[in-house]
Amino acid sequence: MRNLEEKCVSLLEEIRREHELSEQLLQAGFQRCKKVGELILKLEGMLSPEEFEQWLQWNGELGRKEAESCIALCKGEKVKITLSLGEEVRNEEH
Repeated sequence: MRNLEEKCVSLLEEIRREHELSEQLLQAGFQRCKKVGELILKLEGMLSPEEFEQWLQWNGELGRKEAESCIALCKGEKVKITLSLGEEVRNEEH
C-alpha cells in the first residue's frame, strides 16, 4: 500500500487542491446569487407589479426561474440548483 501511496501523492494533492478550489468557487457563486436576489427585490420595490412582470419577461439577462432562485437564496430558502457547463472546460496547465 505504501508504494501505491508514494506513486499517487502528487495526484492526491492535486485532487485535494482542486476540490478545495471548487468549494470556494461554489460558495462565492452562491454569495453572488444572493446579492442578485437582493438587487431584484430592490428593483421590485421600485416598480409597479406590471412593470416588474414586464422586466422579468424582457430583461434579457435571466429568466423567471433564475430570478426566483436568486430571490429565494437571498431570503435564506432552500433552492435546487443545476450546474452545467456551457462549453468544454480545458485545463491548459497540463
